[in-house]
Amino acid sequence: MMHTARLRSPADIGTVLYEARVARGMSQVELAAQTDLPQSTISAVENGMSTIHLRRLLELARATGLTITASWEDDESADGEESADNAESAGATNQRGGDDATRG
Repeated sequence: MMHTARLRSPADIGTVLYEARVARGMSQVELAAQTDLPQSTISAVENGMSTIHLRRLLELARATGLTITASWEDDESADGEESADNAESAGATNQRGGDDATRG
């Protein structure tokens, strides 16, 4: 079965990595051994608590059968979508009361 996920944060990547690892019947220890990463790093990435270098992410993707792709639209189509994404993001920031809204 093919799955698709929109990745927008380290937590999203961690969730997908976890699901792919479990679907392959791999433990964190097995994945760590296959990728020469500490098990604690695998755990931290899966829990959205750590970011890793792109090279390591690609190694984890290969080991778990993930395919990483990119998609985009041209400038004319993206403007409307970007505005909607920014509005959603601003709404979420304002709801949380975070200071992200002041970043420019």
